[in-house]
Amino acid sequence: MQLDGVDLGFDDEKNERQAIGATMALEINDFKKTAIATYGMARDYIGKTSERKWTAVGIALAFGMALIFMPGFGIAVFGGAFSAWGLGVVVITIFGGLVGNRAGLEVERRRRAAEEKQ
Repeated sequence: MQLDGVDLGFDDEKNERQAIGATMALEINDFKKTAIATYGMARDYIGKTSERKWTAVGIALAFGMALIFMPGFGIAVFGGAFSAWGLGVVVITIFGGLVGNRAGLEVERRRRAAEEKQ
């Protein structure tokens, strides 16, 4: 049996399935490690400033609200056109990110103004 051009030396089907299963387990573990590392990097990046935190919160809230409220709107207005529904979710999510970003800027501006008064 060959896997990616490498002869694994298995002749029977049972050993071949075990080898493929072991290879897939390695790939899943690699994926899990990559996902955990990516999550950690995103968490560190978002947590650096309050503006980023507010932007992330705005995106998450808008995305959640769009997923909850848009299906009924999409069916009623667009007649079940999923592309228009998806576009609506994207637009609402971007708008939520912009609102969150603006809220973060305002919080940061007020914090700096309070520090300057002292």
